[in-house]
Amino acid sequence: YGSHCIGGSINKYNSLNLNTEHFEKENYILSFKEIKKYQKLNQIWHPVVKKFFKIHKIKRAKLSYSADLMGRSGIGSSSSFAISMMDLFNEIKNKKISNKNLILDAYEFERYTLKNFIGIQDHIFCAYQKFGIVNFKKNKKKINFEFEKIDTNDRRIRYLNSNLILFSTKINRISSNRKR
Repeated sequence: YGSHCIGGSINKYNSLNLNTEHFEKENYILSFKEIKKYQKLNQIWHPVVKKFFKIHKIKRAKLSYSADLMGRSGIGSSSSFAISMMDLFNEIKNKKISNKNLILDAYEFERYTLKNFIGIQDHIFCAYQKFGIVNFKKNKKKINFEFEKIDTNDRRIRYLNSNLILFSTKINRISSNRKR
């Protein structure tokens, strides 16, 4: 802690749609790359979805997911998914929370509930959807940070942005699998 991180998000998105009153015979239907149907919660393959449904006591659900970029691409897709799931369930409960609390909730869910060894920076840039600096404050008990937006109209930032390129290597990466 007591450090800084510069970064931002890109204009690629994911979308979640949850229907808890569907008419299919299976209790759980997940539509990602393909449609999977399950009778029991413990049969669900996706750890984030399974844990969210368990925590929120979802007995029947049809969850559809679509995204501009593939998962496990190494550019924050799991963080983006966790932020989206947290935001979706807050919306269902009519619970309004700040971006900072959304970030902390999603990060703590991934890090401590799912036990994934991850950083928080992808969650931050995903939730704020801006280019900026994250100032991490020294605090041994919990993560504390401030986000400072960088003006993207600045000549240097426009130059940087015009010289960036994103391409896919088709190599899957799971950041939580890295060694501590």
